[in-house]
Amino acid sequence: MKKASFILGIVASTIVLFSCNNPNSNARPSAKGDSSQTKELIDNAGQNVAEEFREGATLVTSNDCLTCHRVADTSVGPSFQSIANRYENIPANANKLLVSVQKGSTAAWGNNVMTPHPNLTPQDGTKMIRYILSNRTK
Repeated sequence: MKKASFILGIVASTIVLFSCNNPNSNARPSAKGDSSQTKELIDNAGQNVAEEFREGATLVTSNDCLTCHRVADTSVGPSFQSIANRYENIPANANKLLVSVQKGSTAAWGNNVMTPHPNLTPQDGTKMIRYILSNRTK
């Protein structure tokens, strides 16, 4: 029984790892259970976002971010609002988050793993993070 559970855990982890880190993915969350904010972001490709964050929002919708994250709801990873509420929108935090996105991280938000995105340029990553941090609610 332990062996079967272990193998099932490995298979599930592998599926999450590959689904959240496909560089060719233009993944979109399924309509089922999506928050209206996430659906609006996708439907408008970030065009309803403040001009200074629009390019970052567009990059979020065209990369695989929405495979694991949503604007307001927790999914596989934390919501953009939760991230923005934890990290003030200052350059030091943006740099810290850029490293986490590019190199991946563990145990920052419970047991889930942030898969690395080594092909993300610092310029695009910074724009995306600035958009994510603009979702602060408190």
